[in-house]
Amino acid sequence: RAWRSAPHDRFLTDDSWLTGLTLLEQYNLSFDLQLHGPQMQAAADVVRSHPNIQFIITHGGYPAELNTAAIAIWKEGLAMLAQHSNVAIKLSGYNMFHRSWNKELLYPLVEYPVNVFSANRCMFASNFPVDKINGGYKDLMQCYASICTDMGLTQEDADKMFRDNATRVYRI
Repeated sequence: RAWRSAPHDRFLTDDSWLTGLTLLEQYNLSFDLQLHGPQMQAAADVVRSHPNIQFIITHGGYPAELNTAAIAIWKEGLAMLAQHSNVAIKLSGYNMFHRSWNKELLYPLVEYPVNVFSANRCMFASNFPVDKINGGYKDLMQCYASICTDMGLTQEDADKMFRDNATRVYRI
């Protein structure tokens, strides 16, 4: 059974939480949204209601389970969220769920978000030091680079995903 940080979406409809969320716009801050497939509809409602806040989906939307039904929910949710220009996604943390990761496992978990968000709103990231238990940082980054090549992405798109998008989205 997969671990989840919040097995429900009630926080996304909590009045107190939503009031606090509005402060992010006032202070020009972004929000890293950690969620998984079943929470994405509620998240899309929040994102739609706050178009001036930059949201970043963490850990690729938590594709913790790779069975057909779970992947379908994950894809549907990401497609829904990708419709909103104020949402970006970090492609990271896959090692938490899939300790025996390899390029074949990661490829579809990278390819689908890139296809629905475009290279302009995807960012490669790591979950180090947590991911360190399941592999090295250099190996992970090389795997991401190899996936970019296999997907036929341009060097400009790869640079966006490895660096430029994070600089823009996080204003660093």
